[in-house]
Amino acid sequence: MREGFKSVLWIALIGAGLVGLIAWFGSGSGLRSIPTSMWLTRIAAMLVFAAAAGALVWGRFRADLAPDYLRQISRKILECQGICFAVIPEEVDGRCEMHVYVQNRFDRSANIVLSLTDRPNFSISRSQHANVLLSLHCPGSGFVLARLPMGLPRKMQGKRRRFEVEAKVAYPAGCGTMVRFRPGRRLAAPTDVGAATLATVLLGPVFLILALAASKPSITLRLPKGVGETLDPSTRPTTEVLWEPGDEVVDLARSSAEPKVDFMRDHHEVAA
Repeated sequence: MREGFKSVLWIALIGAGLVGLIAWFGSGSGLRSIPTSMWLTRIAAMLVFAAAAGALVWGRFRADLAPDYLRQISRKILECQGICFAVIPEEVDGRCEMHVYVQNRFDRSANIVLSLTDRPNFSISRSQHANVLLSLHCPGSGFVLARLPMGLPRKMQGKRRRFEVEAKVAYPAGCGTMVRFRPGRRLAAPTDVGAATLATVLLGPVFLILALAASKPSITLRLPKGVGETLDPSTRPTTEVLWEPGDEVVDLARSSAEPKVDFMRDHHEVAA
């Protein structure tokens, strides 16, 4: 279900619920004193509420058309315009690597720019913040792993750090057909203002305040310890397509986190 249509359904659900409450409980209790128009309003509100609720439930539980690998790896999933991703810091060969798993909910390819900004900490200087900027291409319906090696100051190792998350997504040929129907925690895209504007007009400024507060969410990551503080200049990020249409469908739940994807890796690995 497209996010714009889902927003319209939520607005219809809330609006019909409010109208129904007013129509049922704010218009008197005597049957003879209630005009026909009020009965029509009650019935219409109930029908709209039921239709919107049914559509939302159907969209939430219908079967995916492509395997949902990302949900087998992490429960902390973010999403921007149909691109879902999860970030997992790992220790690899004595260095810190940010492993960013990306999954496309649509059947056409997308270009993604992802930014993780380490939140300010007065005990750590600005030069020691662990900021991440990633640009990658994800094929239609694809599941991609990006590995970003980085030096990690000793003061940050083993600590839990909060990162503000921003993402930009572009579909050069349009997004196409949705093949995965489980959304992640939604990030507001820079141009994603239509639904927010409509909701603000209908539901008031409280919705706008909540939307702005959620437009730049943060995630908490536990950084590895015992890793290098500096990075070899020759070390480069890599991007690997773990699955795309035409590949064998596998079950990741039968093995542990990092080995989960070992048997999916083949000729797909390319430099980022």
